Amino acid sequence: FYTITTYTKTFMENTGMDKMLVNNLFLGALFILMIIQPLFGYIGDKIGHKRSLIVFCILALVGIYPIFSLIANNAQNNPSLTFMLVVLLFVILSFYTSVAGIFKAKLFPEHVRALGTGLGYAISNAVFGGSAPWVALQFKNAGIENGFFIYIAIFTIIMLIATLYLPKKSQLN
Repeated sequence: FYTITTYTKTFMENTGMDKMLVNNLFLGALFILMIIQPLFGYIGDKIGHKRSLIVFCILALVGIYPIFSLIANNAQNNPSLTFMLVVLLFVILSFYTSVAGIFKAKLFPEHVRALGTGLGYAISNAVFGGSAPWVALQFKNAGIENGFFIYIAIFTIIMLIATLYLPKKSQLN
């Protein structure tokens, strides 16, 4: 979540796009992200939360690199396309954000559900979400900014494998 939302804005600014324009485009895209969450929650309820996470992983693996490449090449000259690409990133992200909380909560028995979900969330966001801007900067300083998208892909593959091997709720009880 933080990698896509926070880093995308910084990435757009680093293309030379006007910061006020970036802020306005991003505000609009975040508004759309907020509006589509219930729809993607509904989709997740219909197809299953695990499937929704798998769809997120596959779309992220296929889409992150080309979407960011298109943003890099078009941000200054085509703000409309850039906006649509950011919205597309947020649509992909919605397959995760709309179901992740409930999916993770179902992994723990009730008596430790808040602790298990909260602790896992805090650690993963601090380690991966919190370090994302620093990692991206290290790739940029090394002259391989696109390497960050490979970094994202590696962790997305790990998430996909973990999601595929998570037991069904009936197997948890």
